[in-house]
Amino acid sequence: MIVQLSISHDLSRWLGMDLPKLIRRGSDVIGAQRIANTEDVVSWQCHLITSSQSHSPYHTVVAVQPVSHYALLIPYLHRPTQDQLAGDLIYRWGNELMHRMVDTRAIQQSDVVTVAEQFKTSPRSIEWYLNSDQDLLERASSTEQWIDGYLEAFELNYLEEDHAIDVGAHINSQSITRDGMQDDDSAVVGFVNDGLYRFANGLCTRLFENTIEGNYPYPWAEDPPREIFPGPAEQGGAELFSIDHLSSK
Repeated sequence: MIVQLSISHDLSRWLGMDLPKLIRRGSDVIGAQRIANTEDVVSWQCHLITSSQSHSPYHTVVAVQPVSHYALLIPYLHRPTQDQLAGDLIYRWGNELMHRMVDTRAIQQSDVVTVAEQFKTSPRSIEWYLNSDQDLLERASSTEQWIDGYLEAFELNYLEEDHAIDVGAHINSQSITRDGMQDDDSAVVGFVNDGLYRFANGLCTRLFENTIEGNYPYPWAEDPPREIFPGPAEQGGAELFSIDHLSSK
């Protein structure tokens, strides 16, 4: 699995990183490409939110996953190294994924160890690019108002990790906007479905076309995954199974 980190100009400058720009074959646009999750790639658009207080050392890195638009908020009281940022992002991704899977009853509490082990042992490489997916960058930038509102409401000067998780949970529970259109789903649905496909092998209790028994289907295919129903229900072809319900056992 490749973890592709798309780093905005603001974040790149803050980190002092000199990164190659993301270039797509057949595209004349350089450094402003749409990013995506595929069967073998998980992408994150990363951006920097600075404190509204002048000369404040407090910063928040926001990482947004494409399609689901799930946002991770990672606060810093110092400037992390490249390796530290990657490690923090992966840790928070895994930690929040386990919690969201249990919260949505996509998995049982007893299955957490299995998912955690698959997440931990899944081979991964990290690719860094200077790039700004504008749709995801808008999502990341919009978190600033939520952060400022939270700090004001609780009379805080900066976000600690627990605060960042609380703010992120609220943001991700809201309906999302994709390509300028409102979507009734929250970001949690897509985030969990992506995680089930990658890290919950052997836990699925349903059968899907072109999917190994016990595994969850790839959620981002152009056509929705088709569930195979046993017995008479299978007559006339498999019923289209809504991606909205993949994370509900």
